[in-house]
Amino acid sequence: MEATVQIEVRIPVSTVSIYLGWLDSDEFTAFSGSEAQIDPSQGGWFTLSGGIISGRNVVLLPFRKIVQSWRTTGFPPDFPDSRAELSLIPGGGETLVLVNHTGIPSDLVPEVAAYWHDLLSVRLFRYYTEPSDQPVLSVRKG
Repeated sequence: MEATVQIEVRIPVSTVSIYLGWLDSDEFTAFSGSEAQIDPSQGGWFTLSGGIISGRNVVLLPFRKIVQSWRTTGFPPDFPDSRAELSLIPGGGETLVLVNHTGIPSDLVPEVAAYWHDLLSVRLFRYYTEPSDQPVLSVRKG
């Protein structure tokens, strides 16, 4: 059975910074705290978290949207890749990052939701802000 995780967080930085950082191996490694290898082209492959997560860039709309096929080593071998869609919406000197991650094995939803929460509202947010700032976070599971 498949499930969806939706997360949104506001980060006080431009959509350009987030978009470029998301597709850069060194910068993604820096903000995530774990090794990332990313081919930043549409159709390019990536591995994150030292190879625990892998996939490919399906759609790249510069500074607005990144759509990736996505799976972890915890996916059953015959389970299809999930789809992670990041929408970047500018406004008031910040970016609203919306993640709609569909096609996740339902037993992995807590793990995947925790990954996105940590990656966006903790690691990415801290990467671009002072430690005393607090993220604005909303998590929806369904």
